[in-house]
Amino acid sequence: MSTGQFSIVIISKNEAKVIGETLRACKELTDDILLVDSFSTDDTVEIAKSYGARIISKEWLGYSATKNFGNQQAKYDWILSLDADEVLDANLVKAIQQITLQKGHVYYINRLNYYCGIPVKHSGWFPQWIPRIFHRQEHQWDNSLVHEKLLDLQKSKAIKLPGLMLHYSYFSEDQHLEKLDKYAKYRAEEWIERGKKPNLLKRVFGPGVRFFRNYFWMLGFLDGQVGYKIAKNEAKMVSLQFIWYDKLTAK
Repeated sequence: MSTGQFSIVIISKNEAKVIGETLRACKELTDDILLVDSFSTDDTVEIAKSYGARIISKEWLGYSATKNFGNQQAKYDWILSLDADEVLDANLVKAIQQITLQKGHVYYINRLNYYCGIPVKHSGWFPQWIPRIFHRQEHQWDNSLVHEKLLDLQKSKAIKLPGLMLHYSYFSEDQHLEKLDKYAKYRAEEWIERGKKPNLLKRVFGPGVRFFRNYFWMLGFLDGQVGYKIAKNEAKMVSLQFIWYDKLTAK
């Protein structure tokens, strides 16, 4: 595939720690790198400009809506969607350079998550095949505030690409907890918007089920201390969803 046949759309806010590595790989793939930035206060925008990215400043609309906004501003119809802390490895860059994009196809990338600098090989975090290259006339992100999904995937053929997307998601456990609290709030807001009320069984057993799933069923114990932290904190996130729901509905 020749350079310039697709756009790379990245959403960001205060991602200066990783964005340079992300964009270094992107420069090998296209002449249209678009950064939709939600008013970063660090050096994210300056670093992105140094790599030739187009910058659009946009208030945060939620993951899906912000990504959909960016896709509509892209130069090309084919989109490679990235988060600012995701870095394409050399094998994946080569694979993307060689594919011939076809409508009716969606291209999946295997994401390897890092936790405090350690690659997570289990815990339900790997392998993690995610649809990331798609035609914007055929697919868009759903209306989720968090954990967004592409719509109409069943209509397209899934193509898995070799290589890895390295996700430098959490540099500390505190950062993990902060993000999980944000995710929990978004989930509670979605429940309220959709008229859903968490039942008593979910409140009582939900956190324990999540811990069991991540640590035992998803083999998180094989990730050692990191696996335990992930399972423990994801269980806490489930509890936080109910806490946020009660806070928001009490207003």
